[in-house]
Amino acid sequence: MDFNAVRFATACLLLTLASPGHTQATDPPAVTQTKPAAGSTEEPKAREVLNQMIAAYTRPDSFSLTLNSLYGGPQSVTSIRFKKPNKVLLTTSHTGGDVRAVSDGKYIYTYRLNDKRHYTKAKVSSSNREVIFEAVLFTDAHAVTTGSVLCAETAFAFQNPSALTLGNPWFLGKVRVETLTVGSDTDKDGPGKMVLTLGKEDHLLRHIDLYGGSNIMTEYLGEMIEQSPLDTTPLPDSLFTFTPPAGAKIVGALSLHFDPKLVEGAIPPTLNAIDTAGKPVSLKDYKGKVVLLDYWATWCAPCLGEMPTVAAAYKKYHTKGLEIVGVSLDDATTRDNISAVVKNNNMTWRQVCDGKGWTSPLAKMYGVDAIPFTLLIGRDGKIEAVSVRGENLEPAIRRALAKK
Repeated sequence: MDFNAVRFATACLLLTLASPGHTQATDPPAVTQTKPAAGSTEEPKAREVLNQMIAAYTRPDSFSLTLNSLYGGPQSVTSIRFKKPNKVLLTTSHTGGDVRAVSDGKYIYTYRLNDKRHYTKAKVSSSNREVIFEAVLFTDAHAVTTGSVLCAETAFAFQNPSALTLGNPWFLGKVRVETLTVGSDTDKDGPGKMVLTLGKEDHLLRHIDLYGGSNIMTEYLGEMIEQSPLDTTPLPDSLFTFTPPAGAKIVGALSLHFDPKLVEGAIPPTLNAIDTAGKPVSLKDYKGKVVLLDYWATWCAPCLGEMPTVAAAYKKYHTKGLEIVGVSLDDATTRDNISAVVKNNNMTWRQVCDGKGWTSPLAKMYGVDAIPFTLLIGRDGKIEAVSVRGENLEPAIRRALAKK
């Protein structure tokens, strides 16, 4: 199996579960289903079904789609409008109100429908379906299927899977489905197989299971996801435009997964902890310095994907006054992995981990329930930027260092 392709698929699923990173998991409600029928077929029928799934999402030049989800709590609705090559309008329900992302093909803008004061702006870094996945990350869509569906073009288009089998049709609730297994349990260098449950008629995803040498992740969606048919009616370009309201301010991120009191200019709660070397760490120790608190975990694919950017910033600006404190949300079962991950990713700054995962006071003090999360604190001890990432990180650091 192509390890890079499988690794990308794994990252997609992890990211989707944790938009805009990885959130605390919630046990889904019980799902009533019949068991898959015994028996399976190998290629070429399995390959045909895989191609049908990919085509269902990638063939139309534009489409409209609505997802109803009961995953993890109250029903939410995600509305997606897409037009090739890079235009998207996505609106999703959220506990803090409806959030919208719109891409004009060059930039993705996100904002709350009930807040005309703030919005975000980021360059589109992908193409075609992947831009929708980026929009999902920005808006924190509850519908877990969304990211997996819209990564289909790249994540599941394996050229040389070690195995590809198709199970006999069965029923998931009232939907007739078939199970496509990509890969096998014998793959030891990464996720060994992916089990995709697809609608027999529409070839759309109903749930995904990922398995590897140590059962990387299993996520059941079942009847919790209801997807409308793909409406391929052509969409006008005017649908994918955004004009900021008068006086609106660009922010690094919408406060979806952290304490809303964490805003630019505020004084954050003082972090006091013990680092992995057994030495005390306090924000008071860094008076006159610019400090980046970087919340992450060894199991968080999006976090590790950010590390090259963070490491490059540290190497470039450490001698100019930048300090970084990594706050790992690994628990007792994974904290022993920190040393190896830190070494492999050139994370030469201090690390803190109390082994309590999401229940850690280090997370609760800032209301963090999704990672990666960053808090940039200026020389004066006040917040410079919240949840700043990617291409926005270095400019924020430069601005903070320029202040005396």
